[in-house]
Amino acid sequence: MNRQDLIELFNKLEKSDNTTAFDNMCNELYKHDKICVFGMGNFGMRILPQINERLGNRIICVSDNDPVKQGKLFFGLRCISSEELLAYKDNIHIFVSIHCANDVIEDLTQKGFNVINKSLKFEAFSAFINKQSVELYKKNREKIYRAFSLLTDESSKKTFISRLRYNLFPEDFAAYQEPLHEVYTADQYFPKDIIRLTEDEVFVDCGGYDGDTIREFLSRSNNNFRHIYSFEIDGDNFLKIDNFVKILSDNISNKITLYKCGVWNCKESLYLSGNASVTQVCKEKLFSKDNVELETLDNVLYHQIQERVTFIKMDVEGSELNAIMGAEKTIKANRPKLAICVYHKPEDMYEIPLIIHEFLPEYRIYFRHHGHDWYSTVETVCYAI
Repeated sequence: MNRQDLIELFNKLEKSDNTTAFDNMCNELYKHDKICVFGMGNFGMRILPQINERLGNRIICVSDNDPVKQGKLFFGLRCISSEELLAYKDNIHIFVSIHCANDVIEDLTQKGFNVINKSLKFEAFSAFINKQSVELYKKNREKIYRAFSLLTDESSKKTFISRLRYNLFPEDFAAYQEPLHEVYTADQYFPKDIIRLTEDEVFVDCGGYDGDTIREFLSRSNNNFRHIYSFEIDGDNFLKIDNFVKILSDNISNKITLYKCGVWNCKESLYLSGNASVTQVCKEKLFSKDNVELETLDNVLYHQIQERVTFIKMDVEGSELNAIMGAEKTIKANRPKLAICVYHKPEDMYEIPLIIHEFLPEYRIYFRHHGHDWYSTVETVCYAI
């Protein structure tokens, strides 16, 4: 893979009519008179007002399995239970607004519902997330070229172009299925050809979720490390990590410090939207939880802890670029290994490697994709060593 491959991709983009996968999805939805949008989680809340604006009165209700949401109004549409939905089974089409929706789509189909997603050639979540990719990537072509030029090996270049191609043309997925399988690799955050752990690792886990990455780190390090600092913003997730750490032996748990806050580019208090595995910060209080606190890694690690950080991992649902900016002093002073997710926002795949290079030009930058396919999981990670 070389610059010419990128040029050819942009040539194809220039010849396109600027119709995005999101446009095609809305056109497919428009074919149906009565639609129920199923799933009022983080994704559903974000996509509903946009498709409702395009479809007019074709959306007649929304549905969710969560009893807390049932009976409430979402942008003027009543949320009904799946049991109520059965009464409309023969007269309504369902659009599933859930990330990684395959199981839900299959379940609703088996129950006899007409599910619009079955006729789509791409995942609705990806179409929505990347709906501005065409305009965005055209405008930032030179940044994309520069980011590509920073990549260290052939696998990184293949992954970068595959990621870019999918963001632009998800409906062409079938044509590119083989190259995507070629760039898949296991060992997310710890690929053996990039990450090598030592017994003195100070590991910073941003987006601790339920402790899954900590468990993997303990396994990979054979419990030999200096310290772990974990940041998790969601209260339920934080409790899971805390409970997990408490059952560890003292010689391990005493070397793990947990912070119930998010990482950002400044100290701030915002709102939290979404569910356990996909929680995002937002400035508006939609159907969100209470205020959450955000901190910078520099405030905690550089100014307070003052311990040399050796490895930073970030999977913070779209806040990665802000979080890196808030870790500038830590990164420049400590030169840690980095594993940063770049799939939550289409611009992250070029903005994140560029800012890493700006901080420390000596970094060797890699891309790896850890999803078996682009429908069910889209775990693309930028590594810097």
